[in-house]
Amino acid sequence: MTFSRLDTVFLALLAGAWILLRGTPLRARLMGDAAVIVCAAFVSVAARTGLPAYFTYARSAVVLAALGLAIQIPIFYFAGLYASRPPTSNLQLPVTNLQLRFVAASLLGSALAASLMIGLLSSDALSGLPRSALIVYGGIVLVGAGIVRALARSHPEKVGLDWRRVFREGLVYYGILGGALAAYMLFNKWMFGTFTPVSGQIKAWWGSLQGSTYGNPISTWTEFLGLGRDEGTNAWGPVMVSIHNLSDRLGGRLWLTLGLLSIAVLLIFLLNRKRAARAAVSLGLPLLLTGSLAQMFYYNGQGYAGSKDWYWVSQMLMFALLGALLFDLLTRPLRGSKKQENFNANNTNEQIARIEKSKFAPFAHSRNSRLKISMSGKSLAWALTSILVLACLVPFATTVIKRMPWGAARAGRPYMDVLPFLESNTEAGALIGMTGGGNTAYFIEGRAIVNMDGLINSYDYHLALRAGHGGDYMSGVGLDYIFSNPNILQNAPYNGQFDKWSLRVSEFGKKDLLKYQP
Repeated sequence: MTFSRLDTVFLALLAGAWILLRGTPLRARLMGDAAVIVCAAFVSVAARTGLPAYFTYARSAVVLAALGLAIQIPIFYFAGLYASRPPTSNLQLPVTNLQLRFVAASLLGSALAASLMIGLLSSDALSGLPRSALIVYGGIVLVGAGIVRALARSHPEKVGLDWRRVFREGLVYYGILGGALAAYMLFNKWMFGTFTPVSGQIKAWWGSLQGSTYGNPISTWTEFLGLGRDEGTNAWGPVMVSIHNLSDRLGGRLWLTLGLLSIAVLLIFLLNRKRAARAAVSLGLPLLLTGSLAQMFYYNGQGYAGSKDWYWVSQMLMFALLGALLFDLLTRPLRGSKKQENFNANNTNEQIARIEKSKFAPFAHSRNSRLKISMSGKSLAWALTSILVLACLVPFATTVIKRMPWGAARAGRPYMDVLPFLESNTEAGALIGMTGGGNTAYFIEGRAIVNMDGLINSYDYHLALRAGHGGDYMSGVGLDYIFSNPNILQNAPYNGQFDKWSLRVSEFGKKDLLKYQP
């Protein structure tokens, strides 16, 4: 999964720690702390600078997150804040009270991270950062890490931490992951001239521009946190579309809707707190949440433009598992417990033998009543399951049928209306540049399409486009035509780079066909 979608590398890296620390309370608290630190770094900077002015300091936010993880977590560990029982080593901690020790460790870690950030700023290694953001960062870490410990305080310590085993297994896991990632990056360098995917570098560049054809700078907290409805601003998958639909019924109050849903989820968890906590850890929900937040802030925290729905794999998996857990907690009372449902035949016969005949009828009636209640509860649970399945299946099937109706396409009819236009206005073998022509490239005959956005082109073209020499590069590859909306070619990231040798030939669907004549 990691190398089919490189976005999941965050999840893969965290999953190693999750697996290596299995059975210990450290892993759930570690994931919680990591999520808090990452959120604190990006949110504190954005809160003090505002949006979109934040993106001037985006690199500082990334460095603050990295320093926070590298400093705060070891301090928490050596302060004994990852054990469910007090540390039993010979090391005598200067502060014995758990709450005081937590506050001291939290403030110490934040102070060290802030000191290093100020040092980097003073040496001009970073472009800038409001000093007040460091205070906000420390406050968020203190409160957030405290909430993590309040939620995880009852987690039992099943297995002691064996560092030899962790080190040995860690070498195997991260050796395989690191080796595969290194091979992937070396292959990219050999084939495309750069270690990382060209498309990712291009979209990060788009985000650094003050608005472009492919997206504008993130300007609201909803977009910054990936809570938008539309593709490009929605980092949490289809569930956010449903939340926005519910928000519309509440007058467009998205934050109120999110608050009410969070309270509802918390109340459902409280129905069976022990089972909910145990299942959440078993399903890896803390891991998925932390991986999702790290990925989301990596993209949105750097103003990444043009993100697609299929980037957010770990988020969709997290909500699928969370939904299953919530449904289990809600329907468990209907299904009854195993103690009520299952009656061992031998035990029941022995119990019946000890009951006087006068008391047998009430006993049998009580037993049958419990069985009937249990069976009716199961039937209701299955009915709810069927309704949910139909509620998901019917809209999906309806959408597929509308988009691809049976018998609508006639033999000989082109797949796209633009194909006959291009084929009749260009010669066979022509090389046509388009600012986004993936679909056209699949179906056009006798011509080749060049994607001028650079997402599937060479690294050299990306560098040329950034330097303002995209027109010269396309001349070198023998471009014959350009088919694009004229406004797109005048705006970022193209900025008129292809005007020099372009001659308008025809028009189709508000797009110009230009003869490219170097």
